[in-house]
Amino acid sequence: MNRHLSSTLLALLALAFVSCGDGKDNPAPVGPQFIGVASVTLDRSTIKNDMTKQEQLRAVVQPENANNKTVTWTTSDDTRARVDENGLVTIIGAGKSVITAKESIH
Repeated sequence: MNRHLSSTLLALLALAFVSCGDGKDNPAPVGPQFIGVASVTLDRSTIKNDMTKQEQLRAVVQPENANNKTVTWTTSDDTRARVDENGLVTIIGAGKSVITAKESIH
C-alpha cells in the first residue's frame, strides 16, 4: 500500500472512530469551565481624609472561584487621592475622591 493511501485510510478510520455512537455512552470530555465575575465591592466605603495617610483597600470579587479576579483601580480626582494597581490609596489633598475597583477585562 502506498504511503498516501495509507495516510488517507488512517484519517478516515480516525474520523469514523470519533463520530461513531450517539454520544450518550461516551460523552465528549468537558474542559475547564469559565467562571465570570458577578460583582466587585470594596472592603469599606470611606477613608478618613488625613493629608499624610495611606490606606490599603481590598477588592472583594464574587464569586470566589471566578477565573479572573484581577481588578483595575481608578480615582475620580487624583489631586485629592491617588490609588495604585494594588489598591493602596494615598491622600494628597483636602476634599472628596471616589476610588473604584472594577473587573479587569483581558
